[in-house]
Amino acid sequence: NIAACPAELVMIQQQLHGTPLLATLVAIVRGNVHNLPGHRAPVTVAGRFAPQLLFRGLGPTIMRDAGYVGGMLGVTPVVTCRLERMDLFGDDRGTSGEGVGGAAQSRAASLAASVIGGTSSALFSHPWDVLKTTMQGDLGGVRYGRTPLQAASAIVRQRGMSGLMAGWWWRTLNIVISTFIVNECFLRIPRYCGWDAPEPRGTRDESSRRVRTAS
Repeated sequence: NIAACPAELVMIQQQLHGTPLLATLVAIVRGNVHNLPGHRAPVTVAGRFAPQLLFRGLGPTIMRDAGYVGGMLGVTPVVTCRLERMDLFGDDRGTSGEGVGGAAQSRAASLAASVIGGTSSALFSHPWDVLKTTMQGDLGGVRYGRTPLQAASAIVRQRGMSGLMAGWWWRTLNIVISTFIVNECFLRIPRYCGWDAPEPRGTRDESSRRVRTAS
């Protein structure tokens, strides 16, 4: 997030003003953002503090990525393993790599888990992404305020609660597809390389735990 926040801020300012990368970065660091084409209000920040503008929206960025990573690398693998153990998609031989049918059933479990994990990730992270983007597009805090709370209040006041979920469908689709790709890599690459794919914690049944305890 320390790297992503400034990178996304510069990208958003480039998209707003159509300026080159280096010119945009220099203008932000020097506190001369009002000199960029199309900027309607000056950034009232002392020159020596101007570099801090690169980290505007850092808090919402951290919260967004926490939800995103938690859904992709936490929820999805656990749900995948649960679905395979429940055998909801037929003969699940995919976990051992036996047969085309078994692999297809395992992939179906992976897809279903990706939809669950990706959607839950989007539900939690999207309001933070809207908040981050709004703050980074309004560097001077003229329209939406200087703090995340002020920005969130301004969004709700102007557009209602639905304003925090604007564009949710498209981002959810993006996250679900990305989560499925990452989950498939997590499941397939170790198998193709002859490694043992790590099993998410909490997915072993009680009988196996009792066996290990007894031994």
